[in-house]
Amino acid sequence: MLLPPKWCRPQLRQMILLLFFFPVPELVDAQIFSISVRQASLAKVFDLIEQQGNVHFIYSEEVLAEGKPVTVSVAAVSLDSLLGEVMKNQPLGFRTEGNKIIIHKKKTDPPGGRGKILEGRVVNEHGLPLPGITITILQTGQALSTGLNGEFRFPAVPVNAVIIVSGAEIQTKEIESGAQPYLLISARSRIGLLDETIIIAYGKTTRRTSTATVQKVSKAELERQPVDNVLAGMQGRVTGLQVTQTSGLPGSNFTVRLRGQNSIGNGNEPLYIIDGVPFPSTTLTSSFGGGGGANSSPLANVNPSDIESVEVLKDADATAIYGSRGANGVILITTKRARAGKTAVDARFFTGWGRITRQLPMLGLKDYLMMRREAFRNDGVTPTASNARDLLSWDTTRSTDWQDLLIGNTMNLRDVNVGVSGGSDQTQFSISAGYHDESTIIPGPFNEKKVSLGFQLNHASNDRRFQIGLSGSYLQNHNLLPRDNMTAYLYLSPNAPEIYNADGSFNWENSSWVNPFAILRQHYATRSDNLLSNLHLSYRVFQGLEAKLNLGFSSLNLNEHVTVPARSQNPANFVFTEAGFGNTSVETFIAEPQISYRWKMQSMSFEVLTGSTMQGTDRRTLIQSGSMYQSDELMNSLQGAASVMTTTDMTSRYRYAGVFARIAADYSGRYFLTLNARRDGSSRYGPENRFANFGSAGAAWIFSREKWLAKNRLLSFGKLKASLGTTGNDQIGDYRFLDSYSTYPYTYQGVATLNPTQLYNPSFRWEKVTKTEASLEIGLMKDRVLIAVNYFNNFTGNQLVQYSLPAIAGFQGVLANLPARVRNYGWELDINATILQRSRWTWSAHLTLTLPKNRLVKFDGLANSSYANSYVVGQPLSIVKRFATTGVDPATGNYNFVDADGDGRISAPGDLSQVIFTGQQYFGGLEQSIRYGQIQLSVFTQFVRNKNANTYINNFSRPGSLTNQPDFVLDRWQHPGDQGDIQKFSNSNTLSNPAFTNFRNSNGSLGDASFVRIKNIHLSYDIPTSYIRKVGIKAGDLFVQAQNLFTITPYKGLDPETRAVIPPLKIVTLGFHITI
Repeated sequence: MLLPPKWCRPQLRQMILLLFFFPVPELVDAQIFSISVRQASLAKVFDLIEQQGNVHFIYSEEVLAEGKPVTVSVAAVSLDSLLGEVMKNQPLGFRTEGNKIIIHKKKTDPPGGRGKILEGRVVNEHGLPLPGITITILQTGQALSTGLNGEFRFPAVPVNAVIIVSGAEIQTKEIESGAQPYLLISARSRIGLLDETIIIAYGKTTRRTSTATVQKVSKAELERQPVDNVLAGMQGRVTGLQVTQTSGLPGSNFTVRLRGQNSIGNGNEPLYIIDGVPFPSTTLTSSFGGGGGANSSPLANVNPSDIESVEVLKDADATAIYGSRGANGVILITTKRARAGKTAVDARFFTGWGRITRQLPMLGLKDYLMMRREAFRNDGVTPTASNARDLLSWDTTRSTDWQDLLIGNTMNLRDVNVGVSGGSDQTQFSISAGYHDESTIIPGPFNEKKVSLGFQLNHASNDRRFQIGLSGSYLQNHNLLPRDNMTAYLYLSPNAPEIYNADGSFNWENSSWVNPFAILRQHYATRSDNLLSNLHLSYRVFQGLEAKLNLGFSSLNLNEHVTVPARSQNPANFVFTEAGFGNTSVETFIAEPQISYRWKMQSMSFEVLTGSTMQGTDRRTLIQSGSMYQSDELMNSLQGAASVMTTTDMTSRYRYAGVFARIAADYSGRYFLTLNARRDGSSRYGPENRFANFGSAGAAWIFSREKWLAKNRLLSFGKLKASLGTTGNDQIGDYRFLDSYSTYPYTYQGVATLNPTQLYNPSFRWEKVTKTEASLEIGLMKDRVLIAVNYFNNFTGNQLVQYSLPAIAGFQGVLANLPARVRNYGWELDINATILQRSRWTWSAHLTLTLPKNRLVKFDGLANSSYANSYVVGQPLSIVKRFATTGVDPATGNYNFVDADGDGRISAPGDLSQVIFTGQQYFGGLEQSIRYGQIQLSVFTQFVRNKNANTYINNFSRPGSLTNQPDFVLDRWQHPGDQGDIQKFSNSNTLSNPAFTNFRNSNGSLGDASFVRIKNIHLSYDIPTSYIRKVGIKAGDLFVQAQNLFTITPYKGLDPETRAVIPPLKIVTLGFHITI
């Protein structure tokens, strides 16, 4: 049974209690009120009244500011009697309309006279009248409700009255009346989560009517987080989606898995599509290995502030129409759209600071020196200047906190985004620009700077039959990072030498150590250029029949420059200066013509979509290096190098074509059926198996609309849905079926030579994923609580793996299909709850929980393959085989292990008896949002259960050697008979050395990497419009954000997520957002 660990059970229990057992107010009409207050504000009194009955007060802040404090004490009185007491001697009046109480000034004449008569009508998006809508005059506080036909009339308002249109069913709207005597106001309906538009493949739908499993992350959720990569903003917010940060350095990559690992030997990344254009899912970082020990993320080159929404497509019904590209799920990124209206300027700015979330508790100087001396006593060796320079040559009274010095600095952050948009009903435009500047927590000039530009232009003909949209964006990213992972230098002894000599040069202390600040002079610099463009054309031939054409182009270019200058090296040694130059570009063009037809017959409605896809991707990689530079100043050019080598010069082309179709049927808004079909062809497969067919079927039943549930007051929505289908995976790389050759570094009689690297195999076939799913979605108490439960069960067969060949073949293996099968299955739970909803108070919560499972259910011939030591049939793919440790031997003080094969020694693979799962048992997040008036607070908590992961032991040397250690090692063996977790300290010992090496490869080196992290806190204040309109600002808010604020974990290491590299940063920002 899966239970949370003891260390986090109290915190999880509190979250569950808050979410499920908070007393939700009853929705009844209360007629009796009791209240007792002294010198209380009117706002507080109104809140108390609202809490006791189904009544709502409507007023403006400006009107209420003129009210007097209230002292009243009554019990069991009617509403009218209570209001009479509360409003007595107040300069304000009130009017009751149904359950609404409108507060206004007693004198409603506008300044300077009675003003003008204002009449009007409020309608919805479809032109239908909206009765019961509240119309408030901002300047005077006058308020009334619209009649049955949506009409209203004010006998006297200021000439330039500002009107607030509000209601439970619409989105609040402010308009200026100007000199017009009559207004026709179009109000947008307030859309609930079930009816919110979600983007799917080649179309749109709603959560209520969708047969597919799609989850959305909105722009509001992204804007609440000070992140520079959209993936960072999605962690814990989507069920089934594992997003793991690899480093806290800016621009670093993320590992993304949607419903598990499908393929044994090929790509498992989801398909990313930005405004209809496929985007690279894997890093472009070359063999240089990235900066600071981490590769770069392609999505770091997309501005999160430009994103309108992110939809995650999971099941077969959602992904099968993408065919061979949809095996690992699809992530659709939609950028912000231009909208009609007056030209407006939108600006958002924030600045902040950050530090690492956690530090390792390292040994101080006293404990370190004690460890070293004890190690020599245990070994029976006398310290000398060669084996104990830290004890005999270095200053034993000076101490340096290397962790604080190397990764303990403060990062600074600035982010600015400005947009201009507007237009008429026919033509809309938007232009945006952004700037992002972020330093690092490592000493030096390291930072990331981004500049972005974007535009969008939409136009429709007078009859709206023809529509055209053109959009484009460009982002340039400059990133400068250290070449090495600086956490690797935390092992330096506390009394290591001074960094600098008296003259300011690097101190090498007679070549007795590696100076980490000299290593910081070795840089990894990149410049990325990302261009995205999209053209959308549509024409409505006649009612229901529409033809579309989507054209897209993307170009992502990465330039890398790595330097190892002379000033970073010890001059007493041989100095080898080197510079690396890399350029990788990926260009993608896509064209997708489509035809759709919608029609309705009585209670049935149908939609048919058909289309085709033509995609081409060209990739070019050039990697060169220069060495033996005469001067560090020449390292920006290959011409300054004495020796130049080209290690990679490669061009590859990927061509893809497909045809697809979808049929969707809806019967009386209760029964839904969707069929998808696709035939794909990919240049990555040989001529014999280049094409494949994929398809799916999805069905849904909204049982809450059945007559036998019509009178149910608790259940407001209920839907059952299921889907079945197949998708494919062509993430195998280009030209894998062909013979291939690469250049050889040696010549033959002066002629360049080639080296065969791959065997011809045109017969391998597509990996296919069969996906099945069943879901239950329910809404309770008028959809105040929405619960979705999904069970998924996916099988990947026909696995493409590297098939081992005998040595006589001259190749280690060949890519081939093997009868191996992988299963991914599990449960997903998504709950949205409105815990409290009043006129000024709202409290909502959102919980996501995923319990994933993964199994290798079949792999014929596994024991004789190259995967024999990596996988076990019946076990997950995320496993490791380890020695079984029995702990520290009380007699010798060294680690002991189980001799599984009984041969008298501990060796691999015979003694690798422990098969250990290293993946996540469950993961998710909980967000709680509270709004009171103009103040909003949201807190998002991410949680992960991961019982087995590499700990600090895998990153540090043997305790007792010339390296510092975390203070965990103090619980060590000291005397015969001791029972300790850590073996005895040893500098170098023929028994202790191999024992520690084996312990690193045992189950003892794994530890619990579970965590609960306060991922995000967002506090904002909406500035009253009456204050800012005077300076021409329509709306504005101030906000404070905190990211990765606090982490609870038992993990023995830097961070349970990034493990051995820079942890995620704890960031606090301040900012504002205004619309002019």
